[in-house]
Amino acid sequence: MPASCILEAAPTAADAADIRQRIAGLQYALDKNKEQIKQRTALIKDRGVEDLYRFGGTSGKVAGKDVALKLGVDWQASPPKYQVFAACILEGDDVKGGAHDLVSTDSWITFCKTSFHLVIKPDGAGFVELGGGGSLRATLDELFQRKQKALEQSPIFKDAGYGSDKGIRFYVAMVQGGRDNQYAGYAMYESDCNGNLLRKDPRALPDDFFSLEAKKKEGGMGRFNALTDYRGNPQSGCNDKFSSGTGYKFGEKE
Repeated sequence: MPASCILEAAPTAADAADIRQRIAGLQYALDKNKEQIKQRTALIKDRGVEDLYRFGGTSGKVAGKDVALKLGVDWQASPPKYQVFAACILEGDDVKGGAHDLVSTDSWITFCKTSFHLVIKPDGAGFVELGGGGSLRATLDELFQRKQKALEQSPIFKDAGYGSDKGIRFYVAMVQGGRDNQYAGYAMYESDCNGNLLRKDPRALPDDFFSLEAKKKEGGMGRFNALTDYRGNPQSGCNDKFSSGTGYKFGEKE
């Protein structure tokens, strides 16, 4: 018998409070899932540092500055490798900072005219800490989990290079900031039609990358197209499968 029916039948039962709590928890999970789905079916739009530096990372205040720590990928390395991006967020959405390899580090770094104590311990679970008048600390596991949550809410893209639904590939994007427009951009993870990553390991490196430099040059996302057009209308590619699995259509508004 559903929990709501139990409450109707015996509203004064000893476990009524527990049942009501369970119902509230289920409703919260449902509402949260709806929010993720609505976000997923929207286009990625330029929304400043909220996307590039905080989304999928962690932020706080150190030495009187608003700072952020986030995982990024060094695409100049062969093979590409994860780094941690440490930055401060200034007024006007200006961001200053730099990327650092995930190797043992204990040094002072300077950005935003301020010295910060950067500690990186990659062994075991590992952690990253930015100190010097307060501190911001996160384990590597926490940063990878934040990345994973960001991907769970990311819009789905299709690879337009395939031209048709036969053999088409789908991706979700992790937006990363960086020292320049070659480093900043969209890390693309291959997914199924519902946006579930094909590789479950949250530490897995992306399958592809699209830089902000390329986005500026091409005036868009190149061969990657979101599954809604600029008006929010569905484009071709797994719309029926997504709708049957989630109850939502791409670009659907509530």
